[in-house]
Amino acid sequence: MVHLATLLLALGSAPDGPAAGRVPTAATVERLPLAVPVSRVDLAVDSLNMRIELTTTADARAIYQRFAVSDPQLCPFISYSGNTVTLQCRTPRIEAILDPNNGRPVLEIHEVRGLPQAEDIDRIWFFYHPLALRFGSGCPGDTPAARGECQFKAGRFRDAALEFRKALQTENRQLAALRLGDISLRTGDPLTATGWYRMVGRYGSFGRVAVARLCELGGACLGEMRKRVFDATLLPEPLHSEMLIRGARAFAYIGAIKDSMVALLDAIRSNSHICDGETRVLCRRLVLFALKFPDKDRGVEAIETYMNLPLRTEGYLSIEMIRAAAEKALYIGAPLFAGHLLATSVPWIEGADVDALNEHLLRATEMYLLADDMARAHTLFVYADSRLGRRHLLGPRWATVIATVEKLGGRGEGSPVSEAARDLAEAYTALSRSLRLRQGQSQSTGSESP
Repeated sequence: MVHLATLLLALGSAPDGPAAGRVPTAATVERLPLAVPVSRVDLAVDSLNMRIELTTTADARAIYQRFAVSDPQLCPFISYSGNTVTLQCRTPRIEAILDPNNGRPVLEIHEVRGLPQAEDIDRIWFFYHPLALRFGSGCPGDTPAARGECQFKAGRFRDAALEFRKALQTENRQLAALRLGDISLRTGDPLTATGWYRMVGRYGSFGRVAVARLCELGGACLGEMRKRVFDATLLPEPLHSEMLIRGARAFAYIGAIKDSMVALLDAIRSNSHICDGETRVLCRRLVLFALKFPDKDRGVEAIETYMNLPLRTEGYLSIEMIRAAAEKALYIGAPLFAGHLLATSVPWIEGADVDALNEHLLRATEMYLLADDMARAHTLFVYADSRLGRRHLLGPRWATVIATVEKLGGRGEGSPVSEAARDLAEAYTALSRSLRLRQGQSQSTGSESP
């Protein structure tokens, strides 16, 4: 690991000096007494969902009580369960750190003017290929800018900073200043980063990207100017895709959900791999956020973006997204489509989380009933009855479902609906068993690998 002092020396200061033209990044700072040493607390911030969690090996109740007495304003909704204390905040534009404070530990919460920058899970960093953007050969590079970009990609920020400092004296000055700002930002120095971004200027491809970076830090352009600032028109790749992703993230943080999903959908359509690489987690977080958001525009764009998301039924947040998509479809008045989303996912839901199958089947059946599709509702009920057993179909919601589907005109054994339901239930069961068998074989093979 590179020593911070060494890296700062390599970065130096932006040419306008350490204080000139800076964008103030914090609008409000709140410090809450922690009640336990910071060494006994793990901090997790999910700014997009306006949540801070502290997991402790000490007394969570003591932390909760100290916070409650402090009457926090930025994150006033406090709860604790087990060894975790949760603060729900009023805004997503938050960052937090644990400060030992000379033996008086505090949780320091910042309401930022722009967008949060401290969470690795939401960071956006694209590799600018020297050949594609014409500033050198492929890695390891034959110009200072190309060598710097290759070092940046590899995470060797000290070496990258040294090369980019050399590149400031070449025709690749804009790229070099932009990347020196990015390195400053990644090492926790947004104030120095703003100086480098200002040095890039406002014109040309890298100038437009630098303006967007300054917008993310300062927040002043997140109002009526936001679409113009994050406009990706005529930018070369990967700057085009990066600008769209950055715009989608910025719009989500200010509650402009329709704009966020339009930008993200444009990115997916223009670059089929955009949400299947380093930005995969961010894309899924943005889509899930949009699907759950109480959108006054109804949220059609969120569902459309979800349906275009690469590999949406696999991996991170896949279950959460399909359930949120179904609820959003129901909200906009499409219960039949909502039911289809849940019903078609039954086999892989069972393979991923069999404990959640009961609720999943129940909700899908309820949605078919809301769509007045009794045949499909009956199908899912028969499958739930055969797969889980009637003794597990408990509670008032299942009671309502059972009472409804059993009133299908007295159709019993041998009826067309009953036979179709049984056939489809058997198909679900076969698919589920096949999926579980494949997963078991995969895990067995993995365990035998060296």
